[in-house]
Amino acid sequence: MRTNIRSAGLEDLNFLVWLEEQSFPPHRQCSRNSLRTSIISPKQCTFIIEQVLPDDSTVLLGAAVVISYKHSQRIYSIAVHPDFRGTGAGTELVQHILNAASLAEYQKVSIEADANNHKLICWYQKQNFEFIKLLEDYYAPGEPAYRMVHSLHLTDTSAPRAGKSSATLPPVKTH
Repeated sequence: MRTNIRSAGLEDLNFLVWLEEQSFPPHRQCSRNSLRTSIISPKQCTFIIEQVLPDDSTVLLGAAVVISYKHSQRIYSIAVHPDFRGTGAGTELVQHILNAASLAEYQKVSIEADANNHKLICWYQKQNFEFIKLLEDYYAPGEPAYRMVHSLHLTDTSAPRAGKSSATLPPVKTH
């Protein structure tokens, strides 16, 4: 599959809203206004990954919102179209973010991930994200998250780790 990753424009707003609705429960979704701000803010990058078809038309696969700080970036939201999950589009999008952050000389990229979603946590671990902190009630009461960080180094290629064990998840309190 041939893909392209580009910065989102206001013409992508309807897709971004739809993608949030398809990917997250209502209380975890970015609002239309928040997504619009993410597109136009100089402190945020909103990326679109798209499949390029043989006739050069495109199919939107997913998106990510990244917030920039002085020494780090934070993946605020990342999602892949339900029909294209498991195709590598999410991994490609994360790798693009990590490579761009490294080139811009940021020290790290962080993300908060649902602590109850073991498959998601393992997916981030394969991309060299490590646990930093358990955030109790992060999304809502009884919905914790892990803050995870990928440390960037000048020699880091950001390639996913092969065979990294994910068996040592920090404990999550159950209510």
